[in-house]
Amino acid sequence: MVFDQPLNVYLIPGMSADTASFDSLEWNESQFSVKVLSWLEPIKDESLKAYTIRMGQTIDRSMPFALVGVSFGGVIAQELSLMNDPVKTIIISSIKSAAEKPLWMRIGYRWSLHKMLPFFMMRYMNYRPYQILPFVVEKRLRQYDHYLPVRSEGYLRWSVHQILQWEPSAQGKDPIHIHGDRDEMFPIKSIKNAQIIEGGSHIMIITHARQISKLLATILNN
Repeated sequence: MVFDQPLNVYLIPGMSADTASFDSLEWNESQFSVKVLSWLEPIKDESLKAYTIRMGQTIDRSMPFALVGVSFGGVIAQELSLMNDPVKTIIISSIKSAAEKPLWMRIGYRWSLHKMLPFFMMRYMNYRPYQILPFVVEKRLRQYDHYLPVRSEGYLRWSVHQILQWEPSAQGKDPIHIHGDRDEMFPIKSIKNAQIIEGGSHIMIITHARQISKLLATILNN
């Protein structure tokens, strides 16, 4: 696939993540112009379709573009692809249908267990006294702050509900799926028709960035 100018590639991060989660990816700037679609604060009772429309308002539809979504961002990418005409839609560490969700997610949604989660506590995560914590704990929490900064109660409550209830809103072309064989959020045993990253966990966009970068370049260049 050859373009006269760099292909616009829109990246959609995982739940609570932002641009930092893509920092380790490597791109050939002569081939790709990369932009991140940042999470928005949901409007009260906003549907996934309405939210996706807002997320996509910054996409330049006058030029060819591709979508790359991670985890919940993969769900948004698939919904966006139904409203637009991307040259490629790629999802990473995500799902293509309700059948690929783990059993605990389906049970949790059926019994509305997610509605009892204390999302309000997440607003206090920035006030941890790091200096009194064990080093291993401190390191993990600092990584959490760096890679998962989007955690308002409204956003988290809405996002969790959406991923638990999601089924594709229409029958579209299946996205290209990249998945790790050690993904703890969406176990590989339920995933169909994916390109497998050996040893890849749910955060392989960070831990296996070089391998994923090469694969993305191959896919986008057809």
